Amino acid sequence: MQMKRSKRPFDWLVLTLSLVLCTPSAAMPQTPTLEFVGQWGGTAYAIDIDQTAIYLAVGPRLLIVDATDPSAPVEIGRSAPVPSTIVDVAVHDGYAYVTAKLYGLRVLSLTPQTSPTEVGSLLPGDCALGVCVAGDIAYVADRYSGLLIVSIEDPAAPEVLGSIEMEDAARDVAVDGDYAYVADSGGAVRVVSVANPAEPV
Repeated sequence: MQMKRSKRPFDWLVLTLSLVLCTPSAAMPQTPTLEFVGQWGGTAYAIDIDQTAIYLAVGPRLLIVDATDPSAPVEIGRSAPVPSTIVDVAVHDGYAYVTAKLYGLRVLSLTPQTSPTEVGSLLPGDCALGVCVAGDIAYVADRYSGLLIVSIEDPAAPEVLGSIEMEDAARDVAVDGDYAYVADSGGAVRVVSVANPAEPV
């Protein structure tokens, strides 16, 4: 029995394309090699400012923006990526102290501003979320490990001086004089005396 040929050209077009696409070919294109060439934008979690310079955490990078003219800010530098998303930043004496969750406290030199470079780090007890700097001490909200008090006398080698646990997860910290104010996930502010950094109360 002879099969009837379809009178619809569309049927033949579909059949022809199906045969072409399903037939193996030695000339198939190679998988392209992807190369990272730049980044602009992304999720921004933290910001700090020093005079007319804005320090903005965008994903795993620290961006430096010149805001001499606030109506037309201009990016002047950015760091290489740190190992995780930056969730807080504090700038002090030519260094940026950033928290990178499970990768702890990272210290970036801001000299030159066009190319901030990591010079030191401190792994967290749990997960570094917030940071505040006063003098030569960094205060790190380290989630379930509580508040870490860190000497940054040598920014390349931060060292824990003392710590204190919170009732819940420490999320952020601010310091005024001899007191640290810690925001925790239980909806409270914990007030900690840091007059003796080795024995916070």
